[in-house]
Amino acid sequence: QSLPWLLVILKMAKALNRGAQKPVSISMGPPDLSDEESQANYMPDFLRCEACTGISERFATTLQKNIDKSKAVKSGKKELGEEKLLEIFEGICSDKEWNGYGIKEVNGKKRIVYPGSDAEDVPGIMQGGGPWPRRLSDMCHSYLGEYEEHELYTTYVQKKTKGLKKLLCSSVCRSSSKSSHKKKKPRKTEL
Repeated sequence: QSLPWLLVILKMAKALNRGAQKPVSISMGPPDLSDEESQANYMPDFLRCEACTGISERFATTLQKNIDKSKAVKSGKKELGEEKLLEIFEGICSDKEWNGYGIKEVNGKKRIVYPGSDAEDVPGIMQGGGPWPRRLSDMCHSYLGEYEEHELYTTYVQKKTKGLKKLLCSSVCRSSSKSSHKKKKPRKTEL
């Protein structure tokens, strides 16, 4: 079972040693997590921006898959219905949907890693499971509490992934980078 991992590590070391005058050593291990990172019920502040980016990309990917299922919706003649949008977003935010997400140390910095992230293919050991799916699910549900599903959908249709990321993450990413400028987002109205 561990033989394939050993082969991958040996191949990486061999590739890194090509052209090097001195042999290069590789050391890998799971990220060293603080108590907050490993046990808290919430997403640590310094990871919230990257987590939000992962959530917005997940929204975009799932919406596009559903748009592509209907020629009329894909062509812009129809929209996805309210019931379908509720089903889509509730499905996205369920805990089990976040199992492929986790944390990895990349160049000495802890990063949220998810399918399609720039840190996904960087060599290293990702720690998934544990509190990470629940934290991402909780953040995902908080966005559904803040924005109407139809608003998220129309933002994606009009502005694609970049628009969703701007809508959801601009204030989160500003506060993660210690900026004092916070912009209030429109609140979801209940029936």
